[in-house]
This record gives sequence, C-alpha cells and structure tokens, in this order.
Amino acid sequence: MAANSLSRLSILLALAVLTALACRRPAEEPPVRVAQPELPADPVVAEVDTLPLRWSQLAERLGPIQAEMGPGKPEAAVRAAALAASDLLVLREMRVVGALAQATETAAQASDRLLRQTFNDEHGCAVGETEVRLYYMENLPTYKHPPAWTVWDAAGQCCERGEGCPIAEVEQCRSAIRQQLTEFARQLRGEYAQLPPLGLAAQASNIVLDETPLRFQYLPRFEQLLADFQQKDRRLRILRYTFWQQGLPAYQGARFRSADPAVQSAVQKAELGEVLGPLDGEDSPHVLVLAARQPESVGLPHTPTAATEHPVAVAIRHKLCDQWAARERTEYRERLLGGAQLIWHGDALRGHLEPVVIDKLIKQLASPTAPGVR
Repeated sequence: MAANSLSRLSILLALAVLTALACRRPAEEPPVRVAQPELPADPVVAEVDTLPLRWSQLAERLGPIQAEMGPGKPEAAVRAAALAASDLLVLREMRVVGALAQATETAAQASDRLLRQTFNDEHGCAVGETEVRLYYMENLPTYKHPPAWTVWDAAGQCCERGEGCPIAEVEQCRSAIRQQLTEFARQLRGEYAQLPPLGLAAQASNIVLDETPLRFQYLPRFEQLLADFQQKDRRLRILRYTFWQQGLPAYQGARFRSADPAVQSAVQKAELGEVLGPLDGEDSPHVLVLAARQPESVGLPHTPTAATEHPVAVAIRHKLCDQWAARERTEYRERLLGGAQLIWHGDALRGHLEPVVIDKLIKQLASPTAPGVR
C-alpha cells in the first residue's frame, strides 16, 4: 500500500510540474528600436541662390519680430525669413565693392551695418528746403509752440452727472479726495527719497529721459502706488497730459491745451520728478509729478538760407533723411530678394516652426518671391 501511495504522489507531482510549464508564458522580447536619423542642431532651412540659409540665421531675425508682433504668427516668420534670406544677398553684393563682414558679426549684423553705411542722411539724401518747409507746415504745433509741460496727475472725479451735482455733495467728495491724496503724496515722497536722484536731469528741457530713473522708476511707481489707493477710493483717477503756457502774444488764437490754473502755476517752477500737491484745483485736488518740459519754440524763419541752417530745419531734415534711408534700405533688400531663387527645406523647419507657419512661409517666399522685407 505504501509503495502504491508513493507512486501515485510522484505521478501527481510530475503532472503539476508539466501543467505549470505549459501555462507559463514565454518571456517577452524587448521592443525593436529603429535608429532615428539625427538632425543637425543648426540645419540648412533654405537655399538662396545656392547660398545656405541656416536656422540660426532665421532665428536671429525671428526673435525681435516675434517680440514685436507676438509669437505664433505666420506673418512674423515670413518677415523674418525675408530679412534673413536678403542678408545673404546683401553680403554677396557688398563683397563686390570690397565691403566685408567682420569676423565677429552675424549675417544680420553685418548686412544691417553695411546698409546703414550705404544709405543714411549723409549719403545721397536729396531733401531740400522745399521738403523741409512742407513738413514743417504740416507739423506746425510740434515746431512752433509756447513753453510746455508734461505731467502725471492724480485727481478725483466728484461729479459724473452732466447736469451737475449738489454743492454739498461735491464739497464732501473733494474733502475725502484731498485726504486720500495727502496720504498718497506723503507715501510717494517717501518712496522717491529711496530712489536714485535725478541730479542735473531734474532741470532738463526738451530731452528724452529714456536712460534716467524718471521713466523707469519714478513714473511707474507713481502709477503703482496710485493703483493701491484707487482700490480704497474708486473716484481717484490718473491723467497723463501735456499742456502749454497760455496768454503769450505770439500765439493768440492758437489752440494749445491748457491746464488747471493751480497745476500750471505749480509746475512752472518745479523740477522733473518732483511731487507737487495736494493742489486745490477748480474741479478737484491734484497730486502730480512733472515728467517733461519743453521750452518755447519760435519755429522756422521765413528766409530760405536761414531756414536750411536753423536748428529746427536741421532736425526736420535729419528726420526726413532717416525715413528716406530706411525706405532705400528696404527697397534694396526687396530688389535683391525679388531676383533670387529660394528653395525652402520644409523637413529642416519642422520642430522649429509650426506646420501652418511653415506652409505660409513656403507659399509666400518660395520662388518667384514676393516682397516681404521690412
């Protein structure tokens, strides 16, 4: 009996092992990896008269244009591609006359520099006295005006009804606004004391203060702090405006913007960046900062010889010649591009630009090319 039991147990164990082996799945094979061709980091995205245009050259033009127009716009890519392609053609043409790119310059930098040297207000600009005088007359208030001031003005809106508001209601509003603006002026003066001083720039006239703290620190802080106060009192508002001195004999009948008498009186002796107020104006209290001033400009003299040498005439001629030179540079690029053969490599552009952008770029700039340089 014992022998039979052992035999039966052995058979059962063997069957169990065979069953386990039969049910076990074969080991999965690892997936087959297909080698993908590696694209170069800076592929050639187009051929411009057989000259290779690389992605980095297109990207250099694309960055600033996207910052101006916004990302993802096909028009930005077309404009950038037209510029980048014409860069190569400009350099090729310039080499003919011995004008070469410097070793440290990109194609974009070199072509821009060489075209500025070729087309500028000192070379070929034929703007004469007639064009200067015409532009002067078309923009007369810009060049003939009384003294002017530009201010950032914090005030209050105490009556929004066209038919007027009760006097007691307006006076109560003005009192509340003045309290808010008094605290606003106090805090603003405290913050301005912590900013870099303007120094001699505070006395400046008729200059652009782009590189001083006035534009990038003083005026933005005025707006930010006032925004905090507006959350407490919605009647507060900010006005940014330029006004001119009134009552000068040479400008009788001319329509130049005036300001509240309290504002006009205060700013005439103020420095740039100075906090003025609270001032009790005719309609509301004011706290303001003087942002710019311009002296009186008497305009061009009537005699042609003097007109060509007058500072106003020189400034106008320089402006008109700059515009002329910019047009000439653009037209030069477009002439070169219009006669070139452009072959775009869509595969090389994929991964750098959206398909819709690539499609628009190729359609608009593949040969025969269309004007697109700006």
